[in-house]
Amino acid sequence: MTDDLRALWDAEAEAFDEAADHGLHDPEVRRAWANLLLPLINGRGLQVADLGCGTGTLSLLLANEGGHFVSGVDFSPAMIARAREKGDQTTPRPVFTVADAAKPPLPPGSFDVVLSRHVLWAMPEPDPLSRTPELRR
Repeated sequence: MTDDLRALWDAEAEAFDEAADHGLHDPEVRRAWANLLLPLINGRGLQVADLGCGTGTLSLLLANEGGHFVSGVDFSPAMIARAREKGDQTTPRPVFTVADAAKPPLPPGSFDVVLSRHVLWAMPEPDPLSRTPELRR
């Protein structure tokens, strides 16, 4: 990711949670997300990676209401700062890391669930030739 993109998302961080689907301040919207996600993540206390976590709203939802251990990754330091502020009252407390969601610094194979909301559209498109050896000639 470029410094320009990082600056763009840092600038969005302060008001990011004002959108109903981002901050989940509306009880009905929050309940809709909980009703969608919690049954999909069967059980409690699972290891969850939230890639492109933004201000950590879904990370916090999964920790608070699902009892999950969440590792959130976002490349915007301002987004992560907001997530950490919000996470102070959460149990279990999520761990938030500034890093690229396309190359998260998380141990492979150590998560039960990987969540990626509002980030896939913003990721660079991979070069198909770099990933598929049979296409290289």
